[in-house]
This record gives sequence, C-alpha cells and structure tokens, in this order.
Amino acid sequence: MLQVTGAASMLGLAGCNANAFDDSLDPDQLLALPHGVAVGDTTSETAVFWTRLAEPGTVNLEFTSSDSFDDADRVQLEADADADDTARTRLTGLEPRSEYSYRAWGVAEGGDLDANPPEDEPAVKRGSFRTAPTPDADAPVTFAWSGDTYGYGGAPVEPPYAGLEAIGKLQPDFFLYLGDTIYADANTPAGQVSSSTDPDEALEIYNAKYREMRNPDSSVADRTNLQTMLEATSVYAIWDDHEVINNFNRTNPLLPSGLESFLNYWPLDTHESVTGSSDTRMYRSFRWGKHLELFVLDTRQYRDPSDIPPEEKAMLGKQQLNWLLGSLQASDATFKVIASSTTMGIMSGDGWTQSGQGYGRELGEILNVVEDLDNVLVLSGDIHKAQVAAFDTNDDVVNEFYEASAGPLGAPSGNPNQYYEPFNPNVFYDRGNFNNFGVIQVDEAGDFIWIEIRHENGKIAFSRRMKAV
Repeated sequence: MLQVTGAASMLGLAGCNANAFDDSLDPDQLLALPHGVAVGDTTSETAVFWTRLAEPGTVNLEFTSSDSFDDADRVQLEADADADDTARTRLTGLEPRSEYSYRAWGVAEGGDLDANPPEDEPAVKRGSFRTAPTPDADAPVTFAWSGDTYGYGGAPVEPPYAGLEAIGKLQPDFFLYLGDTIYADANTPAGQVSSSTDPDEALEIYNAKYREMRNPDSSVADRTNLQTMLEATSVYAIWDDHEVINNFNRTNPLLPSGLESFLNYWPLDTHESVTGSSDTRMYRSFRWGKHLELFVLDTRQYRDPSDIPPEEKAMLGKQQLNWLLGSLQASDATFKVIASSTTMGIMSGDGWTQSGQGYGRELGEILNVVEDLDNVLVLSGDIHKAQVAAFDTNDDVVNEFYEASAGPLGAPSGNPNQYYEPFNPNVFYDRGNFNNFGVIQVDEAGDFIWIEIRHENGKIAFSRRMKAV
C-alpha cells in the first residue's frame, strides 16, 4: 500500500481505497489544475507528486500500478499558500520496476471530497511514470535529456516546443531537465527580472514564469507541450543560470528568490534522507538497476564569482564536491552518469573550462577520481548546441570520460563550441543551429550504452554505441 508524506496539508484519507467511493462528483464542484501535474525524483520505492490549484480547494490524487483505478489508493492534499498554491506529496512503498498511472482533480471548497471524478472530464489530469529497478537488477534503461527552453518574447522562439512533445511520445523511463527551464531575464507576458529587481518582486515574476511555461498566455500560444511531456514520464530537474539571472553565482541577491520558486514548481524530493540537514540541497543521485547511476549536480547555488583566481574558486563547493567524489568511488553501477547543467570538456564562457577563468581546482579533483573509474559519461546543456566527444585527460591513450551536450529545446542556437584541448578531445558529433534533445539507452546486460541526439521531431540525428569496459 502507498504511504504518503509531504509539505502540503494532508486531509486524512491517505491510503484509502478508491472502491470506498461510489458517488460521482458534481462537475460544478470540480476545479481545474491549469498548470498540470508532474512526478519527479523517482526511485525504486519513492516518487514526488506535484500540482497547483488556481483557487482555494482540495486536490484528490489516485495512484495505481494496476489496469484500473478501482484498486487505487487515494490521497487528499491542500495547496500551500506559502509555495504559490502548489501542492506536493512524497509517495513511499512503491513497487520497483513498475508502471504507475495516476489521476488528480481539484474539488472546490465545500465540495464532495469522497466522490469519484466525472468520466472523460478534461479537468481531471492523468499521467504515468515508472519506478526504478533495484540496484541488483539487470534491467534496460532509456531516458532523455535536454534543457534551455526559451522564455519566449525576445528572439522569435515561441511555443509550442516540439521537442517536449517528442519526448512525451517517446515515453522514456525518465527525463533529465538540465536547467534553463525558464528564462527569467527574458521579456514575456509573465514579466522580466533584471539585476535591479527587488527580491520580493522577483519571486512573483519567477513563479509567474513557471506558470506560463505550463500554461502560456493565449496571445502567444495555446500550449508549450511541457504539460504533455510531464504527464508521460517522470522528471529529474536541476537549475542553471536563467532560473535566476544570466550567469549568476552564489553572491547574487536574487538567488534565494529564484531557489524558492524553483523548489515551488519542480517535484524535487526534499526529504531529509535525500537532502540531509539542508532543505535547499538539490544535488542528488538516482540508481536505475545494476547498470546505471545518475549523479545530478547543482552548479549554481555554491558557485564562486568569476573574479576569484581559478586555483581558489569553486563551482560545487566543498560539501557537494566531497559527496560527488565519494559517491562515484562507492558506486558499483556499470555506467556512471554525471549530470552537469554546464559543460565540462566542451568550452563555454560559463562552464567548467573557461579561458583563464575556469574551475580547474575542483575539476582536477574530479578527474583524479574519474581516471580510476570505468564508463563515465557527462551529460550537459547550457551551450544550446549538440556536441559529443571523448576525452583522454591524462595522455594514456584511453578515454577517461565521454561528454554529450544536448539542447536547446526552444532557445536560440548558434555554431558549435570549441573543446578544451588539454583534455585531448576526440570529437564524434558537432552541430548547432537546431533544436534537439538527447537519448541514452543501456541494454539489459549492461554491455553497451547508446548516446543519441534527436531532432525536435524525434528523428535520430546522431547515434553512437559505447561498450562497457
């Protein structure tokens, strides 16, 4: 049976079976969930559900791994006014390697909370997700990744974003959203943040930006396709710079507002078993069977300003760096995938390897560990190009890691970036000026990992198979 915990107010029916409810809800009592639903941070036993109520009421939520909601457990949630009326809950006791369906609907104040939703009602949001296999299970894994969904209004890149729709149709095991999920500093109907914006005003704009990415202004488009994608699979989301302001670091006064809003709108697992003593920690890892472990980095919250000497400054900070190094060394997964919103071996004005301003001290410590490991892949975004390469960082004629960067989903693009030559790059794919996303596949035996770059319509543009060492 499902168990539930969470920040939103729970209304006493957690775990009740749907068979206990016979009446059908009066459609007049039904409230829309205009910003959709999402499930994120799935493991073999847990997942986080998210939605938002646009007016006072209650959210009814049902999850099931069977073919019918007759056997579903029902949870009732109230929106959190301090989190921009979003509602979330952490589900535990899930079955590993299982397909779950869910539905959610809003009930107006004074409405019948014990009734079932009307059939075929568009206001009832439905979705599905998969739980991860256990760490000892031989299991195939397929997931997509990308980032950089433009906050339409500057350059003429407006929704709907075809890549999000294509990812939804693919129905991967999960989607890794590598930052710039909004462009807070772009001019859109939701507003625009600048360096002079007051933090309280910025928080309102940030929240409005996330709302419009799920439900855009009708003068711009009828959809972005974000809701469609989020209904089709679960998501691991991390931020990059435009969730706050371009190229921000830990000293930016808008960081707390941007962080609060990001946590409002993405289904991150903030349980203490994940975050430890810091409820704003977003770096975390996820195991998908015997052959894949994903390490999601926060390259923004702890980043030093660029004017600190390279031999001193940090991107991850001591605590996150120690976590990453220890976790990589402890992992027995066949493939170890590091998710970094900024590029590592691909040059970038804001990434790990910048000309004269990089984060070489931390990167050196990471490479000292990676050079003793097998099958390390870095996935990145931020640069708005699709680039795939391998790097022989210590001149031993062996590739220490691969890096694959995908995107943008909707932002403007340009010509490919250069590579950090001291790492001895071996370039496999290099293309800009098109919208795209990446797909990773691991076979059941863990013998191979496939790296794909796909056009926004889902057509494969590049594919390379990497054999496990």
